[in-house]
Amino acid sequence: MKQVAVFSDVHGNATAFRAMVADAKKQGADEYWFLGDLLMPGPGVAEVWQLLQELAPTKLVRGNWDDLVIHGARGEIDLAKPSHVYFARLAQYVAGHLPAGAVDQMAAWPLTAPQASPHMSLPASIGSAMSRAVQPSSAARNSAAARLCPRPEK
Repeated sequence: MKQVAVFSDVHGNATAFRAMVADAKKQGADEYWFLGDLLMPGPGVAEVWQLLQELAPTKLVRGNWDDLVIHGARGEIDLAKPSHVYFARLAQYVAGHLPAGAVDQMAAWPLTAPQASPHMSLPASIGSAMSRAVQPSSAARNSAAARLCPRPEK
């Protein structure tokens, strides 16, 4: 049976991410999924990015903090509020410590993941959620990234 390790909410914590990856490998994981929030606000930007590249997850989902990195690095955060200035500057710092092209690579990550394989054994709490696509909740859609980076009106 396939063993899938699911990671999320690393938030730049290289120590924790290394420990999670080591444990997943020890447990015999065959496949890795990453479900968002890789870099901000923690300090381990370059190391966390490198760990993710080495891990080569088969499923990636972009989280709200990932959106902050993308929009902040591209100068797309509304600076009307002081907290927005903080997020924008933090995102610029984070993007400045990533390899060239990493922000564009993150921007290409989907906001939803395809349905899990019907042949996988998942705990009931995860299995019921995975019977449909993994996608952001209403709260996530109304996240800090959405408020700080308003989408243009169509």
